[in-house]
Amino acid sequence: MKKITQIVLILVILALATISFADTFTLFEKSATGAAAAQALIKPLKDWTCQVTTSKVADNATVALEGSVTGEYFGKMVNYDLTISDLSEKTAFFSVTGIPVKYVRGNLLNNPDNATVKMSCIGTE
Repeated sequence: MKKITQIVLILVILALATISFADTFTLFEKSATGAAAAQALIKPLKDWTCQVTTSKVADNATVALEGSVTGEYFGKMVNYDLTISDLSEKTAFFSVTGIPVKYVRGNLLNNPDNATVKMSCIGTE
């Protein structure tokens, strides 16, 4: 019984370590331009990798990852213009590093083809 308790404790510690290492967020899934609602983070995260998908092959689209320390004012951490290749494959990845924020949101800046665009990101400490 003691051995089982130890194994369970180790698994819980590993699960918590994984949770503290990376958090995944779907920041928006929409076709209308504009900033999505902010996500309040449990702890500041500074390195981000985002995936953007589109519902159809589009001519162009632009997204932004925005962050805030206080949740009141947001600044662009990065703007990403989807390339011709991204748009033909209906998916793109981009990263930004070294900008710790406590709040994060996605912003669909340009979407002339009215495609549904989804932006999901992973943030790490």
